[in-house]
Amino acid sequence: MFWRFNLAGALFSVLELGGSWLYNRYSTSRHDDWLLTTPWSQEPGRISDASLNEYQSQLQAITQVPKLTVSIEEFDGWWKSRMEGPKSVDFELNLPSIGLQSLVSPFGGRPPHKLSLACYQVRSNTGPGPREFWYPATSQIDRQLDLEGEAPMILGFPRPEPVGEGDWRHHDTIMAIRIEALDSSGNYQPFEHHIRFSRSGGEGVYTPSDMALLGEPAAWLEIDPLLLT
Repeated sequence: MFWRFNLAGALFSVLELGGSWLYNRYSTSRHDDWLLTTPWSQEPGRISDASLNEYQSQLQAITQVPKLTVSIEEFDGWWKSRMEGPKSVDFELNLPSIGLQSLVSPFGGRPPHKLSLACYQVRSNTGPGPREFWYPATSQIDRQLDLEGEAPMILGFPRPEPVGEGDWRHHDTIMAIRIEALDSSGNYQPFEHHIRFSRSGGEGVYTPSDMALLGEPAAWLEIDPLLLT
């Protein structure tokens, strides 16, 4: 009997290691993908012929992307946390490429940047039909934003309440961030980022990922800096 448990444990370890290898192999971050294109890459076939300035610009664009920090406070009892979720979940949206003042219009001019946010909620479907249902949920962050840092800009917001039907544990939230930068020609160039996270937790730092937005488009909420001060 003992050797059976050892064999099962060994098989589980092999599967776990294999799963970790596959995850690490195929779930690379944007920084990892950039590193693979540089002369220091361990995959020669992916090295690009970009100049040093181009490499630096690409790296700066990656390091300046928005980040979402999730902090969790659990209930004392395991069962209560299991049934009700965390006691509290705090969200901080860090925007390293802009500050509060860059959203303010100078006298007789236009602001260097514009910031707009939109929100979706995604419910997993365990039954027949689509795997996920998407709901516009920008109203969940409207008038809920707190200014927690001016330079770089940091916005805090409470845990979004679930919309639609279904168990709250099956809901994810997608934060859409649009940063518009005023160029030398006087036109705004938009840059969009999307961060997916769970309203029930998953403590850590979340970064943007490429995704296809489904369902009805969510309304954009343009951030007025005067309402944050």
